[in-house]
Amino acid sequence: MSREDDATMSREDDATMNREDDATMNREDDAMMNREDDATMNREDHCQQSEITPPSSFTHDPLTPSLTGEKSTEQLFNIIDDIRNYRTECDTPWLAFKLKPCDYTALESRILADGFLNRKLHFDYFPSIEQFVLRMPSTIHEGFGIAVVIDIVQHLGKIAHGNSPSAKFARDICCIGSSTITFNNPDYGRHDPDASFHHSDAKYPGVVMEVAWSQKARALPRLADEYILRSKGNIRVVIGFKFEYLHKHDKTATLSIWKAQQQIKDRGVELVAKQTVTDQVFRNADGTPNESPGSGLRLALEEFAPKALSKQFNDLSASIFIPAQELCRFLDNAERRTLKMKEEGLIEPTPAQLTLRPRSSTPPDEIHEEDKRAWQDEERRQAERSMRDDASYCPSSPSE
Repeated sequence: MSREDDATMSREDDATMNREDDATMNREDDAMMNREDDATMNREDHCQQSEITPPSSFTHDPLTPSLTGEKSTEQLFNIIDDIRNYRTECDTPWLAFKLKPCDYTALESRILADGFLNRKLHFDYFPSIEQFVLRMPSTIHEGFGIAVVIDIVQHLGKIAHGNSPSAKFARDICCIGSSTITFNNPDYGRHDPDASFHHSDAKYPGVVMEVAWSQKARALPRLADEYILRSKGNIRVVIGFKFEYLHKHDKTATLSIWKAQQQIKDRGVELVAKQTVTDQVFRNADGTPNESPGSGLRLALEEFAPKALSKQFNDLSASIFIPAQELCRFLDNAERRTLKMKEEGLIEPTPAQLTLRPRSSTPPDEIHEEDKRAWQDEERRQAERSMRDDASYCPSSPSE
C-alpha cells in the first residue's frame, strides 16, 4: 500500500473518530442539560408551584398548577377569607383540597397565627395523598355527636363510683372534644376528630369518634388507618357513624368500628386497623330503630387507654353499651332540632319600632392587608430555605 493510501485512510479514521466523539459529547451535554432542567423544574414545583384545588363552593376561581409566587399567595388568602366569612354555597362538612406539603406548611403557620382561625377552624392534612380537608360540621352532625358523647360520659361516671380498679381507671377518662391529634413524626399530618376520649396518663386518646356522610363517609377507612397506625396502636378504637343529611326517602344510619390489632406475618408482627363492625344499621331506611338484640355501640373500658396503661389495673371488665334505639333517638332529635332552627322554630315577635345598633369593628381591609404581608414574608422564608438546601447539595463522585 502506498504512503498516499495510508495518509488517506488515516484522515478518514480521524474524521470518523471525531464525529463519534462529537456525537458522544453532544449526547452527554443533552443528558446533563436535561438533568439540570429536571432538577430546576422539581425545585420550582416543590417550593413555588401550588396545586390547590378548592371545591366549587368557594366564591373565587380555583388555583391552577400554573399559578406561582404572589398569585398563589393571593389565592390562598381568598380561600381563607371565604372560610372566615362563611361564603360557601353548600352545607357539606368535609371540604377536600389538593395541597402540596410546602404550601400546607405555610397555610398552617398562618392559621396558627390567626386567633380566630386557630380557635374556630377544624381541619385535617393527609401528607400521603397531599390532601387538606376543612371540617365544617352541621347542626345535625354536632348535635348527634354531642348526644353520644354525653351518654358515654354518663356511663363512665357510673363506673367511676366506688374504689374498684375499674372505678379508679374510669375517673381519669374524659372527653376532650375535637382537640387536635398530632403524631411524633411531623410528616404524618394532623387531624381534628369529632370527639375523642383521653386517659389523663396517656399521650393519645384511646377512643376516637367520627360522624360522617357523603365524602367523609368514604374517607372513614383512611381516617381509621391514620389514627391507629400513626399512633402505633395507642389509639385503640375508632368509631364511625354514617348517615345521609336530612334524606327524605332513605333514613338509614349505620355504625362501624375499627380496632388496633397485631397480626403474625412471615416477616414478623404487623399492626393493622381491623374493622370489627361494618355498617351495622341502627336506624332503618324508614326511620325506625333496629330492634335486633345486641345492636348498638359497645366499648370495653380497658380500650379507653393504651394497653401498657390498662394492664396496670386489675379486672377492667366493665363495658359501655348504647343500644341502637338510643342512637336512633339521638339522631332523630338532632334532625328535628335542625328543622326547627331552619324553618319552624318558635321566635319572639319583633316590636314594630325596634331598632338595632351594631357595634363598631376594625375595618376588615386593614386586617387583611396585614395578614397578607405576613403571609408573603412566610412564603419568602420558605423559598430562601429551599434555596439554601439546594446550594448545600453536593452530588456524590462517580465510581471509577
